[in-house]
Amino acid sequence: MGDMAFRTKCFQRIGAILDRCAVIFVSHDAVQVSRICDYCLYLKAGHAVAIGPTADIQKQYERDHSAAFGAASVVLDSSVSNFECRPAEVSVDWGGTFDITIRIDLAVKQRVGLALLALVDGESFVAQADVTDATNGALSSGSTVDLRFGPVNLRQGTYGLAVTILNESRKGTLVHAINSMAIHVAGAKGYGVAYQVPVKQIRQ
Repeated sequence: MGDMAFRTKCFQRIGAILDRCAVIFVSHDAVQVSRICDYCLYLKAGHAVAIGPTADIQKQYERDHSAAFGAASVVLDSSVSNFECRPAEVSVDWGGTFDITIRIDLAVKQRVGLALLALVDGESFVAQADVTDATNGALSSGSTVDLRFGPVNLRQGTYGLAVTILNESRKGTLVHAINSMAIHVAGAKGYGVAYQVPVKQIRQ
């Protein structure tokens, strides 16, 4: 809530309180829960499901709600007879890469005007790659596109892959697929925004 200056004051106030007393924090915001809480109580329909270290409880919550986290949605143009994205899920370390194979069968061979891959965190797009040239190059001689995505500099968590492919005029959508695969990113939790910028010390 509020603008950036107000949120900064809130974080400072919460930090000061945490330094001297116990706090009961109730939220659906997983990032803020991991930032503020050492232990979590997981409630479901008013009943305690589990209690323990925050990271363990958040993993259990994601497992229990895997359908909601990974519900796939695919919209295909009538000129597309088949669309696949493999593998269904992958694990990657922070700063690592992963490989994707996309298959798109077109009734009539054509160039695409735009092909985008995006990583999705809930309802938010947190990273994007333009793969138009690679897609056109692959589709000129077949129906599969093999890609390497990364480095993945995102905070720890599970992200969905969204695929958007537009026709040559960019006015028609050939493929729009949400949560085509699940990407599990290991490493630092991070706070706030999902993208974590790599930084190196240049001198001591």
